[in-house]
Amino acid sequence: KDYAGALGFYEKLLSVEKSSNTAYMAGVCAGLINDTDEAIRYLTMAFSMNPKNKDAGYRLGKAPLTRARVKKSKADYNQAAAVASSLLKQKPNEIKYLKILGDAQIGQQKFDQAIATLKKVLAADPKDCYARHNLGRSYNFKKDWTHSVKTLTDVTRCLPKSYQAWRDLGWAYENLGKSKNNNLDDFSAGKAAYQRANSLKRGIAARDMERIAALATNAEITSEENTEATQVAAYKAEKRKLLPLVKLAEVKRADTPIGGKIVTSVFATVSNHSSVMMDVTVEVSFYNVSKQRIKSSEAT
Repeated sequence: KDYAGALGFYEKLLSVEKSSNTAYMAGVCAGLINDTDEAIRYLTMAFSMNPKNKDAGYRLGKAPLTRARVKKSKADYNQAAAVASSLLKQKPNEIKYLKILGDAQIGQQKFDQAIATLKKVLAADPKDCYARHNLGRSYNFKKDWTHSVKTLTDVTRCLPKSYQAWRDLGWAYENLGKSKNNNLDDFSAGKAAYQRANSLKRGIAARDMERIAALATNAEITSEENTEATQVAAYKAEKRKLLPLVKLAEVKRADTPIGGKIVTSVFATVSNHSSVMMDVTVEVSFYNVSKQRIKSSEAT
């Protein structure tokens, strides 16, 4: 396993005679000692000399993705996508090439294309959890929270020990809750997902848990305020309905036969609104409707 020594050997061979296979082996050895830059250089050489060298192409597609995750280089994602597209022309619908392409398209921020590519992978192999996870990530980046939650929930079933899958699910639930006017059920589910991620890799989701806990607390307060505001609004609406009836009773005068019937009718109508009626009694006192008459009518 002296990969560095083997790399030196293949480099010497290349200095004498360049060949696709030798360049490929040099690229493999460079990759095994984590020298991604050299791996890409030799694999590019191998693939350009022989575009039908699918092993070289596959590794060349994977290597830029590895470097891109470290350097955040869009150029590497572009290279991986170009290589994968070239390989797919030779062998359409090859799953391993589609997976590289889908991964690269996410890095290129071409989320709709990534979703379409990854769906092809899953159509051929529904049990491919890696592709499903990337599909969920694509929905997250696209802010399609409903599809993201559904997809990532499936991912956590097939990858129950993936802290990243649980964290991505927490993020999806958190934003789904925000999109639904701070839904407490979604925040609760998101908090549980973050807790699971944190248990798998301590500290990874600590800030996430704090953030969603604060959101849930604010949502509870808002919910209580909204409930109270709704009750007050309903109360005022009922009062607006009752005031004209009491005023009508005053116009007809309760001490007349017709007026007495109207007063009785008014309080029969509002007998199920006693709390509102008590306030109406005070508010319309200046209409000369006596509290005693109201009480008598209520009793009736």
